[in-house]
Amino acid sequence: IQAFSEMDQVKKKYAAREDVVFVYLTDESSNRNGFQEYSKILGGEHFYVYKNQFATALEQFGFEYIPSYLVFDKRGHLTQKSTYPNDLAATATMWIERALKK
Repeated sequence: IQAFSEMDQVKKKYAAREDVVFVYLTDESSNRNGFQEYSKILGGEHFYVYKNQFATALEQFGFEYIPSYLVFDKRGHLTQKSTYPNDLAATATMWIERALKK
């Protein structure tokens, strides 16, 4: 929740691009109504999944916590990931720019 405003500037920077998508994923341990309310504020793509589906994503992409930030290139390859990088907006922007060049 703390990162929403910081990531908002990153999302605005790429809002006109169809090749940059922000995806939010959570499972049944999160309050569904709260998740739905945040999805209205945040924009992007939101998925509320079953615990076993979330566990599969955790295992497949090698992250443990929410929030985690993952960046994929245009071919669908994971290029960067972090639970909460320092200077989030600048780091996320750098990661996205690198992924767009691949």
